[in-house]
Amino acid sequence: MTVAVTGVEVYTPAKWAKAIKGCTGVVNLAGEPISTRWSSNVKDEILTSRVACTERVTAAINRCSAEEKPDVFVSASALGYYGTSET
Repeated sequence: MTVAVTGVEVYTPAKWAKAIKGCTGVVNLAGEPISTRWSSNVKDEILTSRVACTERVTAAINRCSAEEKPDVFVSASALGYYGTSET
């Protein structure tokens, strides 16, 4: 089995399509870090970073021909437990 790891800028859709064509699977782990205080602005950035990236990846997959589309698409973001805060 060959595994290729491709880091592609989120806002360059042409690079996403090129990287995805012919892959067996795509794993999307992008998103703004959540290890900070969640102000309204930070919450918006967290949500937008996940939604925008996933939309771009799925759009790139959908632009592939049937023969070039990956068999699997896995998308996940920030799973963790940070405990309680003393502040």
